[in-house]
Amino acid sequence: MNRMRTAMGLIILAGCRDSESLPIAMPVEIKVTNQGSSSVHGRAEDWDETDPLDFTLQPGESRKFVVASEYRVKLHVWRDSDETLLFDDFWDVSAILDSGVNVTVYP
Repeated sequence: MNRMRTAMGLIILAGCRDSESLPIAMPVEIKVTNQGSSSVHGRAEDWDETDPLDFTLQPGESRKFVVASEYRVKLHVWRDSDETLLFDDFWDVSAILDSGVNVTVYP
């Protein structure tokens, strides 16, 4: 009987979690510029790979994305002609929240 009460108490406490301690998805800006002579494609996404933003850039094109994440954001860029990975990196949201990220590729 005591185990049952303890289990019920733990379940109730878990449901009373303070909403201020929950992580909040923060929007961060990522700008990608293609300065090469080939087209590229890529993906900007949060660390959990939810709501990925796929893109294609022709030579000389730039695009900005806003990715909302609680923890980290990732960016991958490939050259279209041969699928060579040109860029693959991630950033902690807290480090780029104010400045965003500017990436230039030269395929």
